[in-house]
Amino acid sequence: MIVAANSLRAHDQHAGDSSSPIVIIDSRKTFYPPAAIALGIPAARMILVQPRSAADTVWAIDQSLRCEAVAAVWATIETRLDDRDARRFQLAAEQGRTPGFFVRPLRERGKPSFAEVRLHVKKGTGRSWQDPEILNHSTPLQVTLDRARGGPLGKSVWIQIDDQARLIEVTAPHEVAVPQETRHETAAVHLASQLAHPKRAASRSRQHRAG
Repeated sequence: MIVAANSLRAHDQHAGDSSSPIVIIDSRKTFYPPAAIALGIPAARMILVQPRSAADTVWAIDQSLRCEAVAAVWATIETRLDDRDARRFQLAAEQGRTPGFFVRPLRERGKPSFAEVRLHVKKGTGRSWQDPEILNHSTPLQVTLDRARGGPLGKSVWIQIDDQARLIEVTAPHEVAVPQETRHETAAVHLASQLAHPKRAASRSRQHRAG
């Protein structure tokens, strides 16, 4: 959701439009709006959809991705997607030039996907940390890059969410701390900046073709 919030801010900056909504498709009916607001997504820009069936979930995601007025789509998808539905989402995102962020169950890891990027997120529990103060804050999360075009597959970073809803990188268990002045942004933040500009990138592509 933090990545989606970053995408929304980047959309506002580059499209000059601060009214486009983010569509949240909550198939589990567990979405908590105040949490999204705390992460930087205005309540007035959230459209919450709670489908009654798997078919309704697929339809809602497809229609939201195709709409150019939508800044981003965030969805939980509990059921397995067949190749037809996955390809349908890819084509819808390309048509609407809208980024989609899907939360999938662990059992779907490693299975074929049309997604541009796949991240595996795991709680860091029962580990020995260099800095004991780390565990006094939010639970560390291990984010692993499972799929990306030209990306370092298998690369992992350990992150936490601070009090300002920012992603910060922390020292992994049994590793030497990285000096603060050389510490880079987390992979998730880099990912947000890359995924946040599909509409602008598509516009540039059309200009190049026209030229």
